[in-house]
Amino acid sequence: MVQIPTFENKNVSQRTSGVPFAIPNISDAATLPYRQLSNQADKLTNIASQFQKAEADQEVALNKLETQQKIKEYQLNEEYKTDVFKLKEELASDFKQAQLTLNRKTKVKNAYNNI
Repeated sequence: MVQIPTFENKNVSQRTSGVPFAIPNISDAATLPYRQLSNQADKLTNIASQFQKAEADQEVALNKLETQQKIKEYQLNEEYKTDVFKLKEELASDFKQAQLTLNRKTKVKNAYNNI
C-alpha cells in the first residue's frame, strides 16, 4: 500500500495550559513598510521644521542686532553733534572774549596815543 505523506509543522509547539497560538496579523505585515516609511517621513518633517525654526530664530536675532547697532550709531551721532555744538559755542564765547579784550586794549592804546 502507498502511504500518503502528511505535513507536520515542527516549528510550532503544541498548546500548553490553555494558551492559544499567536495568529500572525496579515494586515499589519502588509502595512509595516508603509508605516515605517510614514514614521521616517514624520521624523524628517520634524527635523525640517526644527531647522526652519532655527533659521527664523537666527534671522530674528540678526535683525535685533542690526536694530541695536543702528540705535547705538544714532546715539553716538547725536552725542557727537551735541559735543560739536558745545565746542563751537565755547569757541565763539572765547573768541568774543578775546575780541572784547583786544578792542579794549586797542581803545586804551588809541586813547593813550591821543593824549
